[in-house]
Amino acid sequence: RYPSDIERSITRHSAMTPPLRITYLADSFIPSRYANSIHVFQMCHAFSTLGTHVTLLARPGLEQSDPFEFYGVRRRFELRHFPWNRFLDRTTLPSLYGALRARNTRPDLVYCWSQYGAYFAACLGLPVIVEVHSPSAEWSHIRRWMFQRLLSSKNLNGIVVITEPLRTYYEATFQLPTGFVYVSPDGANAPTAKILPRPLGSEERLQVGYAGHLYDGRGIEIIEGLAKQCQWADFHLAGGNEDRIAYWRGRVASIENFYVHGFMPPANINGFCQGLDVLLAPFQKKVSVPGHTNTVEWMSPMKIFEYMAAGRAIICSDLPVIHEVLEHERNALLCDPSTFHEWMSALHRLQTDPALRMRLGTNAFHDVNTKYTWTIRADSILRHFGFL
Repeated sequence: RYPSDIERSITRHSAMTPPLRITYLADSFIPSRYANSIHVFQMCHAFSTLGTHVTLLARPGLEQSDPFEFYGVRRRFELRHFPWNRFLDRTTLPSLYGALRARNTRPDLVYCWSQYGAYFAACLGLPVIVEVHSPSAEWSHIRRWMFQRLLSSKNLNGIVVITEPLRTYYEATFQLPTGFVYVSPDGANAPTAKILPRPLGSEERLQVGYAGHLYDGRGIEIIEGLAKQCQWADFHLAGGNEDRIAYWRGRVASIENFYVHGFMPPANINGFCQGLDVLLAPFQKKVSVPGHTNTVEWMSPMKIFEYMAAGRAIICSDLPVIHEVLEHERNALLCDPSTFHEWMSALHRLQTDPALRMRLGTNAFHDVNTKYTWTIRADSILRHFGFL
């Protein structure tokens, strides 16, 4: 058993007096099915495990669930929602309100997943770190204008991005000094003893699956093709919005070994992944998410880290940005996203070689537990910018 990163961090920071006060200001709906909401909530929990006092300010949720149960985390921090409606969403007023609320919490740091919120918080004299997951060229004119002025503020301590291409982009575009833009990939939580594998099919058949959104470019068509060709395996799909779930249920209804489970709360994903033998991430060369055209050059897919935390063999698309985390033949098998026979060959190889499945899964679990947990991420960010 690897020592828990939470155990290490709590021991390391338990003597912190007084505790660092962090206000996390986000545009995310909490709770919701969007990946950004999972990221934000997990980071707030991770900051809190370091002995800090955390307040999350975010939009009211789209899911009728208790947020802490929905995301599967302990109640270590405070959640506050700021006013939001469709009219206000067309303005910067919610972000201004959030920054004003942040000032009232008397924070030592305002951590922002909101360029608007970061700008207003810096204008109010608050110390800010801003996290960005896309190039500024994709943003609206006013968002770019605010970000440009944020960069000139003495209250901005730095920028966090999720991949090296984004670091290179921001350093080159805005002539930023080395170290001001910090790369920290997405993460996952190592499973606890309370999380049990979810039985999904016969042990005599290979159980193969995918967890995540069903947007264009996620390669669900490859999984469909594999299910048709590989009658010796069962294929499971979890996640998506209701319209995409309905679409895929209708499309694969005649494929007897293809099961569309629908949406699962983030708290249930690790058990789902542990119930499988092989996990698939067939990203295509054009991958879309809401509000962006193509994320393939700079994405850090959360599902990869969730897969790694499950300790199961992974087959993933061989894309340049993926190489920052996955290594072919060591912690995953990587395939050309446009070459179907490579996916067939990789899956057949894992079917006939249980030892390879075990080795890949063990190495992936070791990597996520020692480098990519949310708490390790939170700790490294605070240390890089001098807050710990």
